[in-house]
Amino acid sequence: MSEVKTMIIKAGNNARELLIDSKVIDVRYMTSEEVTSFGWYKSGLIIWLKNKKGNTVQLIAQQDDEGNDSGVLDYTELDKEGKIIKSDSFYNIHI
Repeated sequence: MSEVKTMIIKAGNNARELLIDSKVIDVRYMTSEEVTSFGWYKSGLIIWLKNKKGNTVQLIAQQDDEGNDSGVLDYTELDKEGKIIKSDSFYNIHI
């Protein structure tokens, strides 16, 4: 595995407020009906969180900020010393 350089980017206050201390409660790919309703061709990953206020939050991987199609989520797991132990990507899928 090649070494991956990690850069920490401070998220805006809205993203921090939304994601910090949230718990993942469900993960799945979009159904064909959902893909069609978005006008997309590929099924994106949907992640549901329960935020610290107790509200349910839905995250959908998008190709871009205009929502033109589904996209890719990069996944990197670090051990307690900050070394990479797993790296993967969750790609969009054709349905």
